Amino acid sequence: MLAAKNWYDKQRLGLGSDFLDSVETQFEMIEAFPTRFAVRGSQFSSAMSESRWLMDSRT
Repeated sequence: MLAAKNWYDKQRLGLGSDFLDSVETQFEMIEAFPTRFAVRGSQFSSAMSESRWLMDSRT
């Protein structure tokens, strides 16, 4: 996680913190509403941030 944060901060200062905040929010959502997320494969589910922060940061 730290390596990802550092990579995002190299792209734009502060983006790494935004990334970590987004990941934390998604974990909280999955924990609170586990059935809300689609199951992918035999054991994994997916979550997409509603803010789509990464897509927004590229523009």
